[in-house]
Amino acid sequence: MAAFTTTFDVFNVIAETALIASGATYVATVIPLCILAIYAIQKYYLRTSRQMRLLDLEAKNALYRQFTETAAGIVTIRAFGWEADMVKEQLEQLDYSQKPYYMMFCIQRWLNVVLDTFVAALAIVLVGFALGFSGAATQGSVGLALLNVVEFSQSLSKLINSWTGLETSLGAIARLKDFLAETRAEDSETEDRETAPDGWPARGSISMEGVTAKYNINDSQSQPAIRDVNLKLGAGQKIAIVGRTGSGKSSLVLTLLSMLDMESGRIIMDGLDTSHVSRRALRSRFVVIPQDGVELPGTVRQNLNLFGLGGDDEEAMKQALARVGLWETLDKRGGLSGELSDVGLSGGQRQLFSLARALVSPAAKGKGGIILLDEPTSSVDDKTEAEMRRIVAEEFAAFTIITVSHRPEAAREADVAVRMCGGRVAEVRAGTGTGSA
Repeated sequence: MAAFTTTFDVFNVIAETALIASGATYVATVIPLCILAIYAIQKYYLRTSRQMRLLDLEAKNALYRQFTETAAGIVTIRAFGWEADMVKEQLEQLDYSQKPYYMMFCIQRWLNVVLDTFVAALAIVLVGFALGFSGAATQGSVGLALLNVVEFSQSLSKLINSWTGLETSLGAIARLKDFLAETRAEDSETEDRETAPDGWPARGSISMEGVTAKYNINDSQSQPAIRDVNLKLGAGQKIAIVGRTGSGKSSLVLTLLSMLDMESGRIIMDGLDTSHVSRRALRSRFVVIPQDGVELPGTVRQNLNLFGLGGDDEEAMKQALARVGLWETLDKRGGLSGELSDVGLSGGQRQLFSLARALVSPAAKGKGGIILLDEPTSSVDDKTEAEMRRIVAEEFAAFTIITVSHRPEAAREADVAVRMCGGRVAEVRAGTGTGSA
């Protein structure tokens, strides 16, 4: 669109220049000088406006970041009564973000003044040639030329602004191209890997042998997130992974999902080395309930059946939503075809929705497998937590259940408790196994 607008403005300026030159033949002699003057103005304006646009983006980034952080921490802000301080800080960020905008506005006004002055000089030259060489053009052609001179400054301004927009767009395309060229894609490494067998992992046994993994394998300065992890988890066991914040609990789970790069070691699931399985296939075989419920733009049906992997069994979706106690609420807002964002689910309800999504996922349809729970009950009350644990225990009784938790009760109730510390397995002990992990 920017290229089309720029091209149109170029031809428009050329046409108006030709009409102006036709008013007095001798005006054509100053056209090369006019082109040089316009080029100099455009070059100076473009260099300055480019810098101001970058400053404008940087200033707005700080404002948008402030909005995002405030929205994420609104509960804490209200609890501590920080509303007045946050409003004051937001207004300060808003004032700061507007400074580059107003400077850009001033630069555009300067451009208009310069172009108007340039066109006024051109009009004087045109009238001077018309009076000095009265026989070179008719009265009608001179009038037509003067009429085009009046609009010429606006045409030049539009041309320079559209050229600036074109350069900005080309710069964005160049940055995207560089990003695609320099960013390593996961799929490029997994093209030669195998597709997981149907029904795998049917039992859910896991063996981690000397696993060391980090978030960026190409960064020699980064430290491994987990180090020399050796674990054997039996099929159908309830495992609790506990430890302090930053101990490596979530990193251990991410390694199972192949979201971290393994530096050494291997992971065997049901006798198959996961390094031989494509990442997409591996992740599709896990049932996952994250700590924060994911709510994507789209209908309830689309959010339940992410990427279309779970089929389109509406009855199964309704049963899953009814099982977690959300169907009555969603049915009043359009059912499966309603927009999920219009429902306004609370944090706890989003967790229940994640559980319903897990119930209809393809990996949950097998007789066994692996389910990963990352603090799934952190946003719900005690009653809802007990109900979620009961549903997980009933629906995934034959699954290997791996739970990341800070609760001491989780370690006691699990069959096996794994305590992480500093990215290493500090302790593995047996729990009572009296509850669902």
